[in-house]
Amino acid sequence: IQNPKHKSGSFWSLRLPLEWSEWMEFLYAESSGRPLAILRIALGSYLVVYWLGLYPFVDIYFFPPAILPRADIDWLPWWSALKLVPESVVGCVCLFVGTILAALCLAAGFFTRIAAVATWWLAQSWLAFPEGQNSGDFLVRTATFLMMLAALAGHAQAVLSIDSFWKHATHDNRSIPMWPLRMFQMQLVLMYFFAGVHKVSSVDWYQGEAVYYVLQQTLWRRIDASWIRDPLLIGCFTYGTVVIELFLFPVLIWFRRWKPWVLMAGLLFHFGIWLSTRVFVFGYIVPIYYLSFCDDNFWNRIASVFQKTEKPMTQPQSAVGVTGKKTQ
Repeated sequence: IQNPKHKSGSFWSLRLPLEWSEWMEFLYAESSGRPLAILRIALGSYLVVYWLGLYPFVDIYFFPPAILPRADIDWLPWWSALKLVPESVVGCVCLFVGTILAALCLAAGFFTRIAAVATWWLAQSWLAFPEGQNSGDFLVRTATFLMMLAALAGHAQAVLSIDSFWKHATHDNRSIPMWPLRMFQMQLVLMYFFAGVHKVSSVDWYQGEAVYYVLQQTLWRRIDASWIRDPLLIGCFTYGTVVIELFLFPVLIWFRRWKPWVLMAGLLFHFGIWLSTRVFVFGYIVPIYYLSFCDDNFWNRIASVFQKTEKPMTQPQSAVGVTGKKTQ
């Protein structure tokens, strides 16, 4: 919501929507359906890769002979899909293949409501094992839940889906309310903010030493950066991380002028995390959340880069004979 007393795009041009009508505009303003559709395609495509990469853990915990009999697993919820299939290799394989197919259908927008519900339900079922409780896996589960709500409302499949093509026989862009994208946006903002709050409460982060210990460990590092020992540089990395999570992203992302730079800084931030540590799921699922901030204008600019410019057809010039008369 822009403050009319200040120039649009300035630091003070944004104020919180305090009135009910302003919140309704924030959540229900009409927007293009293409950004949410691209987010759906990206999430479904990533889930296929995600489940294939998670197969070794699923095999250990659930495929016979599992490390524990299914009846003795106390952390498996009663509504889990695993309790509906027999405890056999065939049953587990069918369920796992169904999980992959649900993700593919979500990406394609094929029976999107059913695919979205199945994707969320199966994610909650498979990720009940202890190794499925890290922050990256929680973001995956949250993303499937938010996409399920958007699909049940009929907005996730409004465009760029098989369902919309069957219904309208066209892939033309249509308008949807903003609230599905707002859910992903707020989830990302709150994730950053509370991660920053947690870091500030830690002594290592408060004293500016946390990144030093991250770079010195050998178990999770991707490259050897233990040579970075300068206290000033370590302090910049440490406090810079806190600034990004507490202020840069949660606050500046809402300013139209600053949004591209904040997104670029965030991507560089996560590239640095990926380069220094082997944090697999977290480094891949967070950029998918970033897509919720990419509006239709952004995708139009991306499309224009790859779109071939059509050159006007030039009319052939008539030949001129030696007599000075034009010949056909």
